[in-house]
Amino acid sequence: MSVSFKTLDLNLLKVFDAVMEERSVLRASQKVALSQSAVSHSLARLREMLDDDLFVRTATGMQPTARALTMAPQVRQALRSLEAAVELPTFVPAASTKPFTLAANDFTTMVLAAPLLKILSREAPAIDLTIKPVTRIDLAEQIDLGRIDVAIGVFSFPPSRFRTALLFEYDDVLIVGGKRKLGRLDNAKLATLPLVVVSFGGEQEVGNRGLHLRARARKTFRDV
Repeated sequence: MSVSFKTLDLNLLKVFDAVMEERSVLRASQKVALSQSAVSHSLARLREMLDDDLFVRTATGMQPTARALTMAPQVRQALRSLEAAVELPTFVPAASTKPFTLAANDFTTMVLAAPLLKILSREAPAIDLTIKPVTRIDLAEQIDLGRIDVAIGVFSFPPSRFRTALLFEYDDVLIVGGKRKLGRLDNAKLATLPLVVVSFGGEQEVGNRGLHLRARARKTFRDV
């Protein structure tokens, strides 16, 4: 009898694998969370499709036929492969050797690198960490492409598809000549002052970034 895999219910193979391992319809039903009648019905469907008894009930349990013994290892391997494909792997930091790439600017690296490496040496000693400089690249796109795993920086509206966490806050410092008396500053007065802004990519964006800096007296670093 010819069997088409396209029309095969994979749940039948799960039942087959459970009965093969347990050699009991009762124990197999408990393993796959089905009733005994549902397991028996699934076996009956598979027997009809394969034109083979597959299991014979005996005093010592359900004994597999030659056909069942032949197909059992391949069925189990296929089910395990499917399970691995759809389930997220368990991450064990202490045993992981996975390389991670982090994107951060020099200031963030200076603040966080030492404590981060201390934590990794204690909890994940075999992990390989690469820190790349943050330039004018699209960090969200780099994460989507798998080129970086974590980005640390200033994000006004981090994409909702990413997990974010507040790391720390810090104050901007305004530096002026010693002879210039500014008095008490507020956002309105700050907006009237000329600002020098560092551009990582060399673009002429002093005006836009200057306005952005004037509007914000504090910066928030977020882990994307």
